[in-house]
Amino acid sequence: MDNIKYWLWLSMVFGAESMAMWKTVNAYGGASEAYYGLVSGETDIKLTEKQIGNTEKYSLEQAESLIDYCQDREINLICFDSHEYPDSLRHIVNPPAVLYYKGNIACISGERNIACVGTRNPSQYTVSIVSEICRELAGYGFTMISGFAVGVDIASHLAAVSENRPTVCVLGCGLDVNYPAENFKFRDSIIKSGGVFISEYPPGTPAYVANFPKRNRILSALGKATIVFEAAEKSGSINTASISVEQGKELFCIPPSDIKDKRYAGNINLLKSTATPLYSCDEILDFFNTERIDKNVFSEPVNKSTVRKRSPLPTKKASSVKNKPTEKHEKYRTERENEKYKSLTPVQRAIVDALKGGSLHADDIAKKTDIGIVDLMAELTELEMDDVIVALPGKFFKIC
Repeated sequence: MDNIKYWLWLSMVFGAESMAMWKTVNAYGGASEAYYGLVSGETDIKLTEKQIGNTEKYSLEQAESLIDYCQDREINLICFDSHEYPDSLRHIVNPPAVLYYKGNIACISGERNIACVGTRNPSQYTVSIVSEICRELAGYGFTMISGFAVGVDIASHLAAVSENRPTVCVLGCGLDVNYPAENFKFRDSIIKSGGVFISEYPPGTPAYVANFPKRNRILSALGKATIVFEAAEKSGSINTASISVEQGKELFCIPPSDIKDKRYAGNINLLKSTATPLYSCDEILDFFNTERIDKNVFSEPVNKSTVRKRSPLPTKKASSVKNKPTEKHEKYRTERENEKYKSLTPVQRAIVDALKGGSLHADDIAKKTDIGIVDLMAELTELEMDDVIVALPGKFFKIC
């Protein structure tokens, strides 16, 4: 923990994604050595006027105060020297010197990490593909890594949560910044499912536009492979795809439902050049050499030789009286359902009302409720987690 203050100070002086910082650290042989070398004023390192000013503006005490500030708000810190620092970040060109995180940082260290990227305004086709593939991959023990934005990002995160699997959210702002506001309600469920929020930006850092291309190098580096679900010709997703290729990662891409749809122009270009078409999770399983029967890999294995056979239980004679619910029980059940219904938001009530006639496909629910498919999938996941509805095969849902 002592070394973090030096890395924090260097981050204050040079800023995030700074090659100059790494040249300085390498020249001095370490973070603390770089600090003492720079504050002494006797250095051969060439700094910009702004960097020189920052060495005078920021002190080591300010770095220590930031550590205390984070601890008071349950924000954890790790630096490049920390044991918990992800190995997948150590070898990229400009790794983040410091990572702030909330949640289970250990989930990053798995071997089955997939970076998921795509537009903030996906088509219904894309949303259904994201939910289906990410949910199935999560069932096989894969960890979804994305940027917590609306659209494809949050759909991939929630697919993992629906399987009670961890997911990694790489932010382009401070961890205490409520961005995007629409997704704030999902933070607790992501943490509870073993996921983590990480950022190289200190608390209070706004979601500046320039931050997001910078954070993409972290997102792609954490994944063993990257999936592009929907991308226009020029977009942040294409930026992440390019970085992934530069980092030597395998790139997968969803074929568009309509080759003339400009929303998938980026997909088509990637498929023409470097990307492998992704038709189902099978391509991912093949790349990772994952057996199809390995879906319960995270369940505790059963040693059949130690399982003791039980004696058959005595059978009871069938009762001539059918087990009909009593009027008292029926009244209690109705009251309990009414209370659960009252606790729902107006949007969730509309979804439940639509399902009262029986199971429906997600597309039909969207038509009946006039709710956008992205928002609908988020609400359906939340209702499922609250045991209000249950998901059926083929994207059908019904009331529990």
